[in-house]
Amino acid sequence: MAVNLMLILRGVQAALAVIILGLTAAVINDFTKWNIGSPDEINFLLFCSIWTFLVLAYICFAQKFVPQFHNQYGVVGAEVVTVIFWFAGWVATAARVAPWRNCLNVSICHTAKAAVAMGAFEWLAFMISAFLVIRAFMETRKGAGAATAGTEMPATTTV
Repeated sequence: MAVNLMLILRGVQAALAVIILGLTAAVINDFTKWNIGSPDEINFLLFCSIWTFLVLAYICFAQKFVPQFHNQYGVVGAEVVTVIFWFAGWVATAARVAPWRNCLNVSICHTAKAAVAMGAFEWLAFMISAFLVIRAFMETRKGAGAATAGTEMPATTTV
C-alpha cells in the first residue's frame, strides 16, 4: 500500500488551520471582552486560517468534482500565495507578541504565542507542499512540451 505524502500533508495543513483558528479566535475574544480592538496581526492569522480552508477545498476537490474550474496554474498560484500569507502572518504576529511580557491576562499571551508557533509550522507545511507542487508542475511542463500545454498535473500532487 503506497502512502500518499500529499494527502497526509493536506491533512496536517487542515488540522493546523483548525488549531490556529481556535487559538486566534480565543485571543480576539479576549481582546473584545475588554472593549478594545484585537491586533491586526492576530486578525490576519485568523484570515490565513480561513484562507487555508478555501485553498485546501480548491486544491483537493476541484479536480474531482468541478474539473472545469481546476487549473494547474491556479494550484501553483494558490500554493505560493498561501505560503506568502502564512509567512507574513506568523512573522508579523511574532513581532507583535514578542514584547508581551507582563500581560494583564497571562493566558492571552500564551495563546497568542501558541498561535505564532502553529503558524510557523503551517508555513513550513505549505513550503513543503508548494515545493512538491512546483516540482511536479515543472516536470509536467518539461515532459509535456508545447503540444500538451494546459493539461493537468498528476493527481498525487494536487490532493
